[in-house]
Amino acid sequence: MQSMNPNASPQRFDLHCHSTASDGVLSPQEILERADAQGVALLAITDHDTVAGVRALLDADFAVGTALLPGIELTCTDGQRVLHLVGLGIDVDDGTLGQHLDTLIATRMERADSILDQLRKRRLPLEWSQVEAAAGGAPPGRVHFARVLVECGAADSVSQAFKRYLADGKLRLGNTPWPSLDSAVAAIIGAGGVAVLAHPRHYNLTRTRALALLRRFVSAGGEAIEVISGANSPLNDIQRWSRTADELGLLVSAGSDFHAPSSWCELGKFPSLPGCNAPVWEHPKLHRWVDAEVGRLVCGAAFADMGRSHAADERNNA
Repeated sequence: MQSMNPNASPQRFDLHCHSTASDGVLSPQEILERADAQGVALLAITDHDTVAGVRALLDADFAVGTALLPGIELTCTDGQRVLHLVGLGIDVDDGTLGQHLDTLIATRMERADSILDQLRKRRLPLEWSQVEAAAGGAPPGRVHFARVLVECGAADSVSQAFKRYLADGKLRLGNTPWPSLDSAVAAIIGAGGVAVLAHPRHYNLTRTRALALLRRFVSAGGEAIEVISGANSPLNDIQRWSRTADELGLLVSAGSDFHAPSSWCELGKFPSLPGCNAPVWEHPKLHRWVDAEVGRLVCGAAFADMGRSHAADERNNA
């Protein structure tokens, strides 16, 4: 069984997690309540290509100690590469964003049809009704197919279902018409949000290609990079993306990428941010969501000691 990274520590913020509105297993309210129980002061629920979960919480009449930062994780492409962008501080009722999401949902449904067809051709006993039930009203994604494959006995676990049937290279999904990087960034900015490149280490980029991608991202209006994604983010990767953020003048973000309770993933549990970078919650666009008290709580334990020392040295040498 995979265990928690010993470098992970409780944080007062978590700017990347998922609910049942996309591919998580807890409802939006359960996510917020769990974050509160974990001592998280600032939470962004960033479901894939939908704001349904966030909207439900904003409309709900209950109170917890955790401040909610409206978010989303948009799927897009840069050339042939599929990317994910986190949008923070968005207006969930923005009309242009809504049109963008309508396009994404239609794309997701077409993609789900293709996945079902390909799995059936492998003589796997799947029905569309099972996939819909697993998705619970959300646009079906690969994880929902994985859960159905486990239920029907074709795999022992979700991870095994991915390895056998759903991982990159197992399905022909290369022609999925996801929106472009530029249009995804524009949708986030148009909704009043801050665009963050999510989990850059997942893209397996060389330094040269990473810098080229990030310069295109910045040119489109992107302003931050997720230097930590999950409890098991390697320290060398955190340092790499922190230096890259500093080089390009990007803000930094971090989150658990929580989907379900496990021994290796928890809300608000991941390594501390290097203190040499400005955090994304200091962006002026987010001030309406992050008041002075929440900002004080979040900053109190957000940064690694080595980072604070590095930042202090830079100030002393200025």
